[in-house]
Amino acid sequence: MTLLVEDILEQVKHKINSNRVHINTDFELELPNILCDETQMSIVFKNLITNSIEATLNEGIVSIFVRKEDTNLLIKITDTGIGMSKERLAKLGEPFFNLKEKGTGIGLMVCYRIIWQYNGSIFVESEENKGTTIEVRIPFLDYM
Repeated sequence: MTLLVEDILEQVKHKINSNRVHINTDFELELPNILCDETQMSIVFKNLITNSIEATLNEGIVSIFVRKEDTNLLIKITDTGIGMSKERLAKLGEPFFNLKEKGTGIGLMVCYRIIWQYNGSIFVESEENKGTTIEVRIPFLDYM
């Protein structure tokens, strides 16, 4: 998973630079295996990381942590972006709900469905003008 996230960061480097965002990473190196499709995980994390970068401007920070937490792989993405109201937060993952001017509003819905397919979960916490934290948990293969 660490290599996948590093590859995604390389793919979105132009967005990182154009939004003047600082990226912090903290990756645990030795992690048990998870059962997942790499292409699907790439879709999920490219979407989540891109959303965080786009919500964070002018020297803001996006932090990405990958580590073991009990029987799960935890991927945590935190940004110092614009954040969301409680009303908007409650609608995340609904089909065609979109926070951006461009886009279809199905990206996050697809992320939720992919993670649920692997018995995982996505938890989002946000505060307007403070930022957003997204926690993705996927069970390790030995615990499924």
